[in-house]
Amino acid sequence: MPKLPVFVLVSAIAFSPVAVAERPSRTVTADIHYDASLLSTPAGVSEVLASIESQAKQACHVRKPVYGAPATDQICVESIITAAVAKILDVQALNDTETERMFARLTSATEQR
Repeated sequence: MPKLPVFVLVSAIAFSPVAVAERPSRTVTADIHYDASLLSTPAGVSEVLASIESQAKQACHVRKPVYGAPATDQICVESIITAAVAKILDVQALNDTETERMFARLTSATEQR
C-alpha cells in the first residue's frame, strides 16, 4: 500500500508586528501536509512535528511595515501548530489509525502554552 501524504487545513489569527497599542490582525490559513504513516513511531513523530513547524513558519512569515524586514509571527506559528496537531489527532481517531502516544500527548501540552 503506497504511503500517501495527507494534509489538514488550519487557520490562525496573525498579528502584524506594528505598534503594540494597535495590533491589526489577519487570518492565516495553511494546508499542512504530513505522512500519516510516520505517526506510529517516535522518530516519525519528530519528523512530522518538524515539518509542521516549518510549514507554520512559512505561513506566518510577514514583513514589518516600518522596516520592510522579514519576521515570523510566533503567536501565529504556535496557533497553527496547535490546530494542526488537534486536527491530525481527529483524523487519526476517525480512521482508527495507530498514533504514537508521544504525539497524542501533544494536544494537552500545546493547549497549556
